[in-house]
Amino acid sequence: MPRPPDVPASGAAPVRSAHALWSWLVAAAVVPVLWVSRGTPLGEPFADDFYFLRHAFFSGPWSLLDGGGGPMYWRPLARQAYYGLLSPLLLSHPIVIALLHAAALAGAAVLLQRALSRVWPAPAAAMAAVFPLALPGVRVMLAWPSCAQDLGVFVAFCAAIFALSRGRTAWALVAVAAALLCKEIAAPLALALPLVPFVWPGGGAARGRFALQLGVVLAVYVGLHELVRASAHQLPLTAYTPPDAQAPPWLTRVVWSLQRTLQDAFDSPETGDIHRTLIWGVVSCLSAAIAVVFISRGRRQLTGSLLPWVAWGVLFWALGSVPLAPYFPEWATYRSVVPALGLGIASSALLAAAWPSVLLTFVGVHLAGVLMAPGAPPLIDAEWSDHGAAFDFPRLTQVQRFARGVRVALASRQPALPAGAVIVRHAWPRATDYALAHDAAFAAWYRDTSVHLVAFESLQRDPGQRVDAIVEFQPHREPQLTLVDIAAMRALLDAVRELRRGDLDAGIAALRAIPATDTASALFQATVQGKLAAAYDARARAGDADSCEAAAKRAFAWYADDRDARVLLAQAAERHGEHARARELLEAHLRRYPDDAQARALFERLAP
Repeated sequence: MPRPPDVPASGAAPVRSAHALWSWLVAAAVVPVLWVSRGTPLGEPFADDFYFLRHAFFSGPWSLLDGGGGPMYWRPLARQAYYGLLSPLLLSHPIVIALLHAAALAGAAVLLQRALSRVWPAPAAAMAAVFPLALPGVRVMLAWPSCAQDLGVFVAFCAAIFALSRGRTAWALVAVAAALLCKEIAAPLALALPLVPFVWPGGGAARGRFALQLGVVLAVYVGLHELVRASAHQLPLTAYTPPDAQAPPWLTRVVWSLQRTLQDAFDSPETGDIHRTLIWGVVSCLSAAIAVVFISRGRRQLTGSLLPWVAWGVLFWALGSVPLAPYFPEWATYRSVVPALGLGIASSALLAAAWPSVLLTFVGVHLAGVLMAPGAPPLIDAEWSDHGAAFDFPRLTQVQRFARGVRVALASRQPALPAGAVIVRHAWPRATDYALAHDAAFAAWYRDTSVHLVAFESLQRDPGQRVDAIVEFQPHREPQLTLVDIAAMRALLDAVRELRRGDLDAGIAALRAIPATDTASALFQATVQGKLAAAYDARARAGDADSCEAAAKRAFAWYADDRDARVLLAQAAERHGEHARARELLEAHLRRYPDDAQARALFERLAP
């Protein structure tokens, strides 16, 4: 297909200069996104990343015709190629991965801006390109390597639109093929490309030829996908519905997916009430702008140059949102970024034609919303729990910090592990199996599939079993992940067994013999002192009440949520007649351990 005519030579230099300026401004839109993502270990692999890394390291001869370590989908570019090429950086310099993602987003936005600037005013083209970058899901897309799947689709479709703006249909087909090999959502989105409202040299015949060629590409992809699925026992082309979900009617789920992508675009829960008020104020101006177009500029402009772009943007948004319906009821904000490309085009077309000042206001408010978004939480929450990949940026930070914390803690004392090594987890949050992908994290970190993780209960049942490291999580101190001395932990378990047998003197002696030199393991030291306080409490009739209180205070200083410390301090406060203090301690304890019947009975007895 011949290329559209170039800009006349007399205006070429100024036009090129203006295009370059707008392109730099669009590319700079990723800077505030990176700024509000600070404090997060950007690029740190976790969860699915470890399955893909393990596949890259141990699968043998490299093949694109499998799941790349995740059997649910066939995404060879975003899995085998991505992890095969970038695995060294993922483990040694993960921040580089985040910067590569940022560069890819900036480059894609510039391609979209340059494509639309051929038919739109420069500010409108810039807004359409910046719009998706201001979504909350972009921070997740920057931070998580697995989001290369959605990032690849976003970049590929921006490249396809750019190619079509230049009449380069062959390159557009290559871009679509790349998008299909990144994620299945590209298949319905590709249906919108023959309808893109550029002026096509060759008119309807050229569109028809491109549509036919695109159909061939889609047919080949579907055939390959089904062939790989049949041979690798993967799921069908459509997304899955969680088996434990009571799925509502299909139409309800479609409406849900459309609503969620709209909410992420215009009413993000991450940005707070002020930003929502501003956004909806601008949306109201958008509604007024539509009326302005009809009344003051006439329907001819709307139907002649504007409506096709609005309609195409809405179509692209719908084609990108409807395939997300099977994920009901789980949602992740990064899934909104690709459909938002269409929303940005539709909104920019309306605003630019109706009221340019509203366009600039809208862009400013949207970017301000990025800066108003909450940053990374300071610590990992002990109660944190996630389900699959359905999370937002603050929860993503929790997972990445946990994965990095375990890796750093082990590397500080165990840079190498012997074959068959056993790692014991102590007091970890509930979502840790997901964060480390069970044992796959250790296979990636140590290049050894024989290293495995066991629960602390396993060590309690069999204290003599092999243990190469005990990794403890402590909610209120940094570092939050630390290694516990293995001999000291075995001594604690031995002391607890003595106490359970009723030998208080032997148990107390064993607990007092445990050194308190490892000040990094606060939770462990609190447990030692808490058990010691409980043992003294059992001997209180013999005059050990003061020793009990002193040990409980030491436990409380190490870790305020120790299961024994607060209750024993409450009992001591009751003995001193400080009933209000006792109730305060018991109330905090019951919030953390609502199943403690003894503490609840004491609390009710002390009720005023």
